Amino acid sequence: AERGTEQRTDYVIVIRTYSRRGTIEQHTLEVLRDLDAPIYIFCGTDEMERYKQDFPRYHVRDGGESGVGVCNDRIADHFPEGQRILQCDDDVTRFVETKDGKLLPGDLKTYVRRGFEMCDERGLKLFGFYPVANAMFMQGREEVSLGLSFVMGGIHGFVNDRRLRTRDQYRDDYERSILSWTHFGGVVRFNRAKACNIIYRNSG
Repeated sequence: AERGTEQRTDYVIVIRTYSRRGTIEQHTLEVLRDLDAPIYIFCGTDEMERYKQDFPRYHVRDGGESGVGVCNDRIADHFPEGQRILQCDDDVTRFVETKDGKLLPGDLKTYVRRGFEMCDERGLKLFGFYPVANAMFMQGREEVSLGLSFVMGGIHGFVNDRRLRTRDQYRDDYERSILSWTHFGGVVRFNRAKACNIIYRNSG
């Protein structure tokens, strides 16, 4: 059975992927292993059957062939408005937080729960994490910021809303952050935690 078919959680996990069947399991899926929400994999149209064969436990869906913008639209259209979504890239290698001035493994599950709770409390639709893995920079900041902040796309949570739909093919996370500020007054960003991923270094 597909993972999550019989589970009842208040959010779903979506992984956006292309040409990384060989690494997604050791990267993003490993980082997500303690989360119990249903996992959807949105991949390139021509890769669907191969992803289904390699990952029969997950919900494999067609992410299209025309880049990030189309895939984001497919994700937004697949789920109803108001659905809570934890969206991840396919090259996330670890999730860390600052403890005693050091970057150590973080409790992603707790941050996800807090992120959606704080969005509800503040009337916001987007949460995420500090964009740079630097313990010194992170330690000197307030734990959570709520205004206009950049939420990197590696792992972020959002409440599905047509006003957050992005069009930029390469910097959709910048666009999403600005849209969230424009329409809802800010974002929830945890400044002492970071989702680390491989950027512009491998295929896909």
